[in-house]
Order: sequence, then structure tokens, then C-alpha cells
Amino acid sequence: MKTPEGQIARWLEKLQQYNFKIQHRSGRLHKNVDALSRRPCQQDCRHCTKIEQHEGIPTICRVGVVADEEWTTEQCRADQLEDPDIGPILHLKEEIEDRPTWAEISDKGLTYKALWIVIIDAAVHDTTNLTPARIIFGKELRLPWDLVYVTPNRENREVHDYADQLRKRLLEVHDVVRERINIATDRMKTQYDLSTNSAGFQEGDRVWLYNPQRKKGISPKLTPSWEAPFTVIKRINDLVYRIQRCLKSKMKVVHLNRLMAYHGDEESDRDDQN
Repeated sequence: MKTPEGQIARWLEKLQQYNFKIQHRSGRLHKNVDALSRRPCQQDCRHCTKIEQHEGIPTICRVGVVADEEWTTEQCRADQLEDPDIGPILHLKEEIEDRPTWAEISDKGLTYKALWIVIIDAAVHDTTNLTPARIIFGKELRLPWDLVYVTPNRENREVHDYADQLRKRLLEVHDVVRERINIATDRMKTQYDLSTNSAGFQEGDRVWLYNPQRKKGISPKLTPSWEAPFTVIKRINDLVYRIQRCLKSKMKVVHLNRLMAYHGDEESDRDDQN
């Protein structure tokens, strides 16, 4: 065809960007194309049934998911506890507050790991009040319970419209996440500042020094982490102090966070040092 027009010209222009080879097939071998291009017959078509039985083509029927009325919440829970993969996960969520480490999950089966990842992605985060799936994908995960009881959205949308809506939704979600993270950060800082010493110490004040040490053969839990008494020799600035335990000991420069007020007896402390 020397001068293609209309639809043929558009298809030729579309196909020019691909590298392909044309291979001839006889007409009787193009049953896949015929099935896609022809109007489907009725379900009880004798001609199609005869051909399917002759060529061994399996019959495909459209089915729908119908929830069993006898499948109550209690029965669902009992079935989950008996399942070899869902049962241990349900046990962890109900009886163990801390999230298990990867070392505790790595030896489990593939189905167990996949279900655990789905649970993590579908769980609402305390700080953002959103699920990881919502933050990353812009929508919630469709769990098996949703497939059974929730009606799917059958709204037809163009690809560009869907992409624009998804981009807008992700930007809005990310803005909300940043705002809530900032609020949580300020709340944590305020809570931390309540337990800190904002006034500091003055020269001559007696203080405890936080100085944890590890000794061979002794558990760190049984080793004292605080040493006292120390005397503040100089206040270098609001956060750094120079302290000394006794006149002959070496001075130390420490941060305010490692110091705590000491309220012991001076005479007993002097006897302990001697």
C-alpha cells in the first residue's frame, strides 16, 4: 500500500517505533484472535461446547463471591487460630506487645512472612495515624475481608485522570504526615524537657556523675552507674561543667545530662573517701 490513510496510517506510524518481525500463520491456527474478535455465544451453545470437548478446552464460568451467613466472627476467629500461618501471627498480636525482630521471623515459612508484611503495611501508625500502605501507595490495602464484604469501586477513569488524582492524593498525605510528625516531635521534646535540669548547677554544688562501666564477670545490671559525690568547680557554660571528686583527684569536664543533684551528708562522705 503506497499511500495509507486513516486508521491504517495511524497504526503504521504507531508501529514504526518498535522493532519486530512478521511471521506468517495459517488462518486455521488463529483461533485465539478469532475468540477475541467475535461476539461470544450463549452459555449453552452446542457448537462451542462440541469444539471445546473435542479440543480439550476447559470451561470458564464467571462466578461471584458470596459470604456464608453461618460464618460468624467467632467462627472466623476459630478458623484463624487453627490455621498454621495465621494462628501464630494472631497469637503475637494479642499476647506480645513488642514487635518481633526479623531474627524471630526469618525461619518461618513464605506465607507467614507475606502475611506479617501485610499486617505491618495495614496497621495504623501512632504518630501519623495512617497506614504505611496509605503513605506509600496512596490507598489502603484490600484485605481478604474487604474482597468478601466490601463492594469494589467500578468507576471507569482514564489513565491520566487516575495518575493526576493519585499524585494529588499522595501530596496531600505527605503534607499531613509531615505535620503530624512535627507535632509528635514537639510533644516528645516537651515531655523530655520536663525531666531535664534547665537551671543547671552553680560552683560548689555537689552532684552525682553518670558513669556506667562494664566489668568482666559482672552483669551490667548489677554494676552501679552513678558515682558521688562530685563538686562543681566551674560552670564553663550552660551545658558543660568542670567537676572534681576530691582535692587530689583529676578534674573532669562533663555535660549537664550526666549530672544530678546530690543530697548526701558531707561528714559521712568525707569518712567514705578517707
